[in-house]
Amino acid sequence: TFATLPAAVATPLAMALSELLLNAAEHAGAGRIELRVQRDDDVLTVWVSDDGVGFAEDAGSAGLGLQIVRTRVTEQLAGSLDWEETANGTRARITTRVP
Repeated sequence: TFATLPAAVATPLAMALSELLLNAAEHAGAGRIELRVQRDDDVLTVWVSDDGVGFAEDAGSAGLGLQIVRTRVTEQLAGSLDWEETANGTRARITTRVP
């Protein structure tokens, strides 16, 4: 659960998640997209997984949309963005601290 988030966290997080979901649907050809949320005290982790075609190893920072996601997460949320290719597709993980 997200619980209650301040606007300074909610806005860039929502925009980053929107872009990740849009990319999975439009570019990865995903038939299934999963959003998972975990909050442990002040640490929020969100995963976006899809069963799409994935991308080249360096594409995680290459496309404009993904660059915007990375900037929102690392600069506006002071968090991290990680990518993982799985047997079933791609998984992005956003981790950040929340007040």
